[in-house]
Amino acid sequence: MEKIDRRRKYVLVLDIETANMTDDAIAYDVGFAVADKKGNIYETHSYMVAEMFLDAYNKPLMDTTYYAKKLPKYWEDYKAGKRKLAKILTIRRIVRQVMEKYRMFLLTMRTLTSLALTELLDT
Repeated sequence: MEKIDRRRKYVLVLDIETANMTDDAIAYDVGFAVADKKGNIYETHSYMVAEMFLDAYNKPLMDTTYYAKKLPKYWEDYKAGKRKLAKILTIRRIVRQVMEKYRMFLLTMRTLTSLALTELLDT
């Protein structure tokens, strides 16, 4: 079991890419890192949202994303072990577990819609 220095304050830096750039945006890529104020990185996670990548219903929606041409790269990264494929509720659980592990209460967000945050962290 890894030792966590409880004297440090950790932050979760969260990056979510969404499809359908409207108020109804849906997450398809969730990545996050645990860092401290000095910029040290303690762990990173990168997930493809299964509901978006595996559901044929969402194919037209995925084609509207800013990175639509880069979607094949996601599968290459998955095969190489750089990304994991998980359902959004599983990703949400993992984010919460990591926050609890480091006793974090604060998120620093990059590209994030309020709907995507609600989808990820809502109880």
